[in-house]
Amino acid sequence: MLRFKNQALTFFMAAITFLAVQPILAEDPAVSEDTVRVPAVDFENRTNRRATPAAREYERNTGIMGADEVLKDGEYSLRGISIVRVFDPDTEGLGADIVTIDPQADFGHINAIIRVLQGYLSKAFEYNLEDAAVVARYIVYYNARLRNDASLYQGKYSEDVLAKVDPAKAGIDRSFRNWSGNTQIFIPLKKNLVRPGETDVNREEITEEETGINEDDKTDMDRIDEDRKEEDKDRLDEKEEELEKKKEDTGKKLEELQKDPEKNKEAIEETEEELNQIEEEQKEVQEQKEELEEGTTDSTDSTDSTDSTDSTDSTDSTDSTDSTDSTDSTDSTDSTETTDSTDTTDSTEEVATTDTTDTTKPDETLEEIDKSENVIAEKILFLRILRYIEGGHYSNELWAIDPKNDDALDKSPYTNICGREFVGLGEESVVVIGYEGSAHNDSSHNLVVINGKDLLKKAQSAEEVFWRTPMVTKDGKIYAFVKDGNSYFLGRFNADLTLDAKSSDPISQNSDITFYGEKIYLTGKSGNGDTTTIQVFNAGDLKLLKTITPPAN
Repeated sequence: MLRFKNQALTFFMAAITFLAVQPILAEDPAVSEDTVRVPAVDFENRTNRRATPAAREYERNTGIMGADEVLKDGEYSLRGISIVRVFDPDTEGLGADIVTIDPQADFGHINAIIRVLQGYLSKAFEYNLEDAAVVARYIVYYNARLRNDASLYQGKYSEDVLAKVDPAKAGIDRSFRNWSGNTQIFIPLKKNLVRPGETDVNREEITEEETGINEDDKTDMDRIDEDRKEEDKDRLDEKEEELEKKKEDTGKKLEELQKDPEKNKEAIEETEEELNQIEEEQKEVQEQKEELEEGTTDSTDSTDSTDSTDSTDSTDSTDSTDSTDSTDSTDSTDSTETTDSTDTTDSTEEVATTDTTDTTKPDETLEEIDKSENVIAEKILFLRILRYIEGGHYSNELWAIDPKNDDALDKSPYTNICGREFVGLGEESVVVIGYEGSAHNDSSHNLVVINGKDLLKKAQSAEEVFWRTPMVTKDGKIYAFVKDGNSYFLGRFNADLTLDAKSSDPISQNSDITFYGEKIYLTGKSGNGDTTTIQVFNAGDLKLLKTITPPAN
């Protein structure tokens, strides 16, 4: 993967109070610094530059794509992010969506992570983008605290959730240096019959501790709670009516069947079971309505005291002041990348400050990243998904945005692109997984190099590759999984896609590639009861050095 490094200037940040929250897609003034100041939490970012619109959209779309897959399959892994849902309302303890930042990810600013969460929340739980930004910031606050206090999750989450979490990686660190490969973000869940997947974010859990959180975010969260409760009530009423009608129709059907009990014995049993299921659903709907009523009452009773306490905390705390500054941008997560606080709203968007900084320059427009991974040949490249075929196959187009030419759009004439990502090769090319013909899932797949300037196909590998192969570029070479008969091997390709080397032994195609010194580790993922193995290859000639098998549970 391309990695563009920047040196961020360090400024001293002073508290700045923004007068209004900017709309989510508006251009907000960027605040520059080096460490994002968050209420009770300071985030150190690699850069303080303002993110481009394309980069922000890319990050949000990563979360949206993740939500699609999680709702369908319960898990997702792409673009440096892995998400798994662990939720059973009948199991003791909280369930969670666990968001893992993979070792190969390259997040340089906390706002980039928040935007991924924002996209995920908008799709997985039907929050609008503005509200999703607020909830995403709360989730980041929550996980920053959780990182330093294991008691916040141990004994609270279900055993199934804890089994998926490495205690050393739980939550999120305050420094960008410890995000990639060392982060597992908890999104606590609760049952909600009228939301996708019958789940919702457990907002009570993430808002349990609000000391230092800026007032705008707290106000927005209160509004979100009220809006969601009203919407849930309306949906529950509709569902109740639907179930009542369904029960009535099923009851009539049962009456007809019972006119000839011998002939319809099996159908009667099935219909009675269906009727029981409807009654169980009605009971669940009623229970959720009662919980909503209780929650509304509790919230009304405690509003005054909570507000006054929070307000005091926020007034007394420098962090909170900073956060206020940044929050205005909650919604701006997009546009302003320096949000002082994790609040990382956009308006202050990627603001960074060290504990000692106190100066902020709201009028400076800085970019979050000098060049993102998808900036090739001075153009912003992205894949447009045309359609999902089946079995995980996608058909895509490669597009380019030219920031130096009024953001003009251009499409590559090469459209036989599988997979949902590409990798940069040098400064002017990208590598994609291509296929021949139109019968996508039945055809062979190959690596294809496309020129970033004119988007024309430059080269194609003679070797067939695994259609979901990871692609890693390192030292001008491309590493991918080569298919040879019914076996797979680690292949290293030259820039012209001629094969430079192939592993001495077969590998599992469901593996991750990790480089460490003179070795390459392939961490195989077990499936269908297969044993998980780790193969260690010599980086020079790709000869197998050893195989490691973790002990069975």
